[in-house]
Amino acid sequence: MSSPKHTSRSLFLVDDEPMILESFGQLLRTHLSCEVHTFASPSEALQQIIALNPAVIISDYSMPGMNGFKFLAEAQRFAADANFIIITGGPLDFDVEELQLLPALKGILRKPLHWRNLAEFVVQSWPDGARPAFHEHALAS
Repeated sequence: MSSPKHTSRSLFLVDDEPMILESFGQLLRTHLSCEVHTFASPSEALQQIIALNPAVIISDYSMPGMNGFKFLAEAQRFAADANFIIITGGPLDFDVEELQLLPALKGILRKPLHWRNLAEFVVQSWPDGARPAFHEHALAS
């Protein structure tokens, strides 16, 4: 039995689409050596952000109530050293000023997106030296 480090960093995935949230959440948990927390809304994620210490926050762009840019701008107030990734299946409606408000935005990835590409991008975007390992093993069928 291994004891978790209290200083370990986690991964946040925020998406209002249940199938994306569940499938990507499970695949990232299976293939990355870090805690993965999934949230169906930005407000749920913001409530947990200090306690769960995310290193990388992945957010869908188009969500009811708060788009991904607005969510990440709010999130950086509580997780200033986290890096961000936006995923989107639709058009992006943002301007240069919004991008400048998110210096920790590492990329915008388009859906449909293969989970392996997302996992590899998470590892590359990890902000400190303790990057999670990427396990290539296949899922049992």
